[in-house]
Amino acid sequence: MGGMSIILLAVVGLCTILWVAVGLAASWQRQHISEDYFLAGRTLPWYTVGLSVAGTGCRLEVWVLMVGLASVYGLAAASLAWGTLLALGVLGWGFLPYLYRKKLSGPAEYLERRYSPATRSLFVLLMFSALVLGVLTPALYMGGWALSALGLGYGVGQSPWIFAACVAAVALVAAVSCAYGGLMAGSGPARWA
Repeated sequence: MGGMSIILLAVVGLCTILWVAVGLAASWQRQHISEDYFLAGRTLPWYTVGLSVAGTGCRLEVWVLMVGLASVYGLAAASLAWGTLLALGVLGWGFLPYLYRKKLSGPAEYLERRYSPATRSLFVLLMFSALVLGVLTPALYMGGWALSALGLGYGVGQSPWIFAACVAAVALVAAVSCAYGGLMAGSGPARWA
């Protein structure tokens, strides 16, 4: 391994340890109920939740995708992301306060109350499928690739077992951190006391 790989591994390892530590600290001596996990115990103001939603939409793969779209199809195709960001902003400032006032957990619960449980189930099935196929699978693949190729120096084709172990390690660390921290990890030190 070269010097750059060792530095990369050290930075990734340090960030991972910090990430898991924040998640575990946030869950320390707390009841693990769904309201704490998904809604941070309803202690965050609606605009903080809106900024979190917008920040989630600005992930690294989105920026890489936009650069790729701009290089292949021109700047007009890449400008779709700016329109999405604008639409999310309008929805966030308009819809999130309503959800907050009505004590709704999100769009799925709104659809169930407004229409029917079948509508909620269909929405959840579509969103779950889109997230697994469009976000989770590529994120785990890229995390495993980065750990395997950049961190350990083994390409995907060189050692598929090492790559699979790296994907499993990324998935396990993410699952443990999320299971114990949830959204409470982002609610600040005052919430931990």
